[in-house]
Amino acid sequence: MGVVTVFPTMLQPAIQSAARLHDVSSHFNLSRMQTVRLIHGGIALATALFIVYGSWVPFQFQRMGTDAALEQLRLILDEPWRWRGSRADWAINGLITLPLSFCSLGALLAGRRTWGRSMVAALLVLVGVICLSVTVELGQLWLAGRVTSLQDVAAQTIGAAGGIIGYLIGGQPFDEWAAEFVSDRGPEDRTQWALQAYVVGLFGYSMLPLDVVMSPGELARKFDSGRIELIPFTYPYPSLLDALYGYATQAILAVPVGMLGGIAYRRRGDQPRPFLAAVLWAVGVLIAIEAVQLLIVSRFTSSTDVLVGTVGAVVGVTVMRRMRQLHLAGQSHVADRGYDSVKWLSAVGLYAVVLAIVFWAPYDFTDDRALIKRRLEAFQSMPFVRMQGGSDIHSLFQVIRMVAWFAPLGALAAMCVARSACSWETRRIGFILAAAGVAGWAVTIELGQVLLPSRFADFSDVMVFVLGGWFGLVVTARLATWHATVE
Repeated sequence: MGVVTVFPTMLQPAIQSAARLHDVSSHFNLSRMQTVRLIHGGIALATALFIVYGSWVPFQFQRMGTDAALEQLRLILDEPWRWRGSRADWAINGLITLPLSFCSLGALLAGRRTWGRSMVAALLVLVGVICLSVTVELGQLWLAGRVTSLQDVAAQTIGAAGGIIGYLIGGQPFDEWAAEFVSDRGPEDRTQWALQAYVVGLFGYSMLPLDVVMSPGELARKFDSGRIELIPFTYPYPSLLDALYGYATQAILAVPVGMLGGIAYRRRGDQPRPFLAAVLWAVGVLIAIEAVQLLIVSRFTSSTDVLVGTVGAVVGVTVMRRMRQLHLAGQSHVADRGYDSVKWLSAVGLYAVVLAIVFWAPYDFTDDRALIKRRLEAFQSMPFVRMQGGSDIHSLFQVIRMVAWFAPLGALAAMCVARSACSWETRRIGFILAAAGVAGWAVTIELGQVLLPSRFADFSDVMVFVLGGWFGLVVTARLATWHATVE
């Protein structure tokens, strides 16, 4: 329960930064690049910690003498090298070190690249990532149920090299692109930046786990196995609730695509696209995503996703056109703030109820105290232990879906604060209270699942919910500040 009181305090600097980030524009370009380097460094550090935690959880170390450990290591080294394992395993291990090396180089080089410095930094980052990978794999010798694998080290080294090459080739435009977000550009420019980043990430998500179709035969086998749905709404979901959850998730993921469709790639000052043209642009992106998934063996390609995503795209275009109308109409008067507060607060409450409906289905609440006690004990287990037993890629998809469900709650809460606050101080307090409310509702949702035998209550889900909600809160706070300028 400490998450409700401690997390908002931790988030306060980020909220303040998101609300006042436009002040960076008063500094020269190096200041923006310093901010970009800090962002790179934060992502690199978080990725390194994630690699260590994910590889060693649940930290059940076993005693093993030095001689026994050396013997285990000798056996591993003596094994004949084989490029065994699925493409998905290679892809996952490579992908986790790609952002680590890319962002580590960015933390060292953004805004101050020279040829010599780039080569030295690239070598240091590659050696550092290899050392981290070897340390993590050797540590698994002392962990029950873990297998030390040189294949993982090789895949992670390839991923690190890919991240380094990627930064050396495209790092400079990427850093300039990131610097735009921390500069004092127009609200529409900032919004377009964030939406572009989202669509790029959505394409990357759709390509996971990178087990690309290598032959027409593989594509035919994918079709025969039912992973290509040509006729809409024919996939046999286990229940109606599962179907509604899947459709709603797909629609939510498509909302930002529709928002981008309304404003993307136009000259500054141009009028937004006509409604139908914006929707068609977004649908084209959704079709392209499905086309990409067609070439990934383990991904499901569905015409249903395009139709359901079109609903989300329509919502996104509508939202973007409304936001632009509010911006062009100018700041609302103080007399209108009460109406705005009620409107946005109602939206927050309504969406919070939707989350409860989704995550508490099928509502088979129990009053068995012994069962509730056992489930509470399981709820307090070490974070992300449950994900250890399943597929890494499946766990990643589950995390993304949970983030997608809670991000709108944070976004609505941010809009409520931005449209109702009348001073910087009240806005700051409002964002902190909104962060606390999002965290509190995440805890409530998951504790409610303790009473549902058909659901699995896990504190890891609380952390993911809060991450999603705060992500939506911080990004929207950054993008919505033009609606809340002090009068």
